[in-house]
Amino acid sequence: MVLAAVVRSVPGVSSLALMTLLLVYLYGMVGWLVFHDHDPANFGNVGQAMVTMFVLLTLENLPIYIERGQELSDWTLLFYLSYVLVASFLIFNLFIGIVINSMEEARAEEHRRERDAERTAAADSDDPEDGFVVGVEDRIDDLRQALDALEDELRTRTRT
Repeated sequence: MVLAAVVRSVPGVSSLALMTLLLVYLYGMVGWLVFHDHDPANFGNVGQAMVTMFVLLTLENLPIYIERGQELSDWTLLFYLSYVLVASFLIFNLFIGIVINSMEEARAEEHRRERDAERTAAADSDDPEDGFVVGVEDRIDDLRQALDALEDELRTRTRT
């Protein structure tokens, strides 16, 4: 199930990785333009600026970077805070959401397989109790789907 979840999460995670790379590049370019003379060790060229922004994804040494930036201008605080809010918090929360969604999809698929195996076993069994249990579980699944549809309808009607 975990392997299936990992495979399901690959497209979403790769899209998120591409978006993160673009964000690191964008902030690296801005950082290089603003700080290349003031902090050449970390923003001397675009590549080094991107490495610095990548390290800042982990929030490592953020207070030091903010302090160095404020020596140049108080507006650099906006640069670092916007990066932290977008990159660190938003990107990581999206990553967690993608992984959790993939795990839920894999769990639902595993549940469907188990139900199909139970149906097959009940059909092959001579015990009428097995068929009854499968029938009740099917009715419960139908009721859950009907409840989900009613909730969706209620949400759409309350929005309008």
